[in-house]
Amino acid sequence: MSSVWGTLLDSFLWIESDRLEPEQLTAALELEPVVVEQAGRIEIDLDGTTLDPLPGQWIARTASHLRSSSVDEHLQFLISRLEPHRALVRELAASPNGRVWVGLEVAPDVDGRSGIHLDAAMARELREMGADLWDVGPGEIPGGSVPRPD
Repeated sequence: MSSVWGTLLDSFLWIESDRLEPEQLTAALELEPVVVEQAGRIEIDLDGTTLDPLPGQWIARTASHLRSSSVDEHLQFLISRLEPHRALVRELAASPNGRVWVGLEVAPDVDGRSGIHLDAAMARELREMGADLWDVGPGEIPGGSVPRPD
């Protein structure tokens, strides 16, 4: 059984890829994204330098579908959405600039600690899907400025 230190607030799915087709992904996973960015968009750095084209981004939260403090329930919910589309998810994860994250938003406990312990079976399911686990602090996903995980 997985566990969390702190308070589990929400879970999310973050997918990046040069081959991302947001409408196809939204229809397949039956989750409404809160952030959609088309692949190939160009941004300019503060010094005026044109940056390389960015991958597409698609981020969906689960708050409107699931209210639970159980890490395993959140992960199972997301895995159940991804599993029927395993080939697509693995293809996006393996594509140029492709990454798939299953994320958990955790608020620190009264001692300021936060973290996640994933049980071995759940970790294996995520790896086989081509997804990584990402834990974030409250308010980091999404909003005006969405931080990119390293």
